[in-house]
Amino acid sequence: MTPAELFMLFLPATVVLLALGRSSWRPRFYYWPLLAAFAFLTVLTGYFAWRNHESIRQLKVLIELPPFDKSVYVPRRAEIRTIARLIPANVPPNFPMSRQEMEQVKKEVASAEDLGTFWILESKISLDAIRDFYEKENHRRGWEITEQSRIHFLLKRENSTLEIFFIDDFPRPNTAIVYIFDGSSGVH
Repeated sequence: MTPAELFMLFLPATVVLLALGRSSWRPRFYYWPLLAAFAFLTVLTGYFAWRNHESIRQLKVLIELPPFDKSVYVPRRAEIRTIARLIPANVPPNFPMSRQEMEQVKKEVASAEDLGTFWILESKISLDAIRDFYEKENHRRGWEITEQSRIHFLLKRENSTLEIFFIDDFPRPNTAIVYIFDGSSGVH
C-alpha cells in the first residue's frame, strides 16, 4: 500500500476513535493508547504521502512522466547515510557481496557529497512503451539523449544529468521506472 492509501485508512479510524471518546460510551483502559497509536500513524502516513506528492511534483518539473500507477518510497539522503552506517560488519554466508565490498559501499555512501535525487515509479505500461515515450523529444523537455540502451537512458542538459532505468516485472508484472537526477536545477 502507498502512504496515501494508508493515510486514507488511518484517518477515518482515528476520527471514529475520537468520536467514540466524546460520546456517552465509556472508554476502556486501552482507549487512550489506541487513540494515540492511530493518531501517530495518521500523522506519519500523512507526512509520507505529502512528501511523496511533493517529490513527484519536483520530478514533473524536470521531465514529462509516462502514465504510472504509483511511486515507491525512496529514502532521502540522510536516511540513506543512516542505513549505510547500519550495514552489518559481518556479512552473512551466501550474501551476494563480500565483506570488503560491503565496507566499500558503506564508505562511498558515507563520504558522498551528493547522492543525487532519485525516484521510483511503478507502471503497468511495458518497458518498450516507456522507452518509446522518452525517445520522443517533446517528452524530454530539452534533455538530450547521450547514451541509450534497451533499459536505460542517460540524458544531459547544461550541467545536469538525468538517468532513467526501466526494470521489467518489478515486483509484479509491472515496469519500474527509476530516475536519478544529478544537477543544478534546485531539485533535491
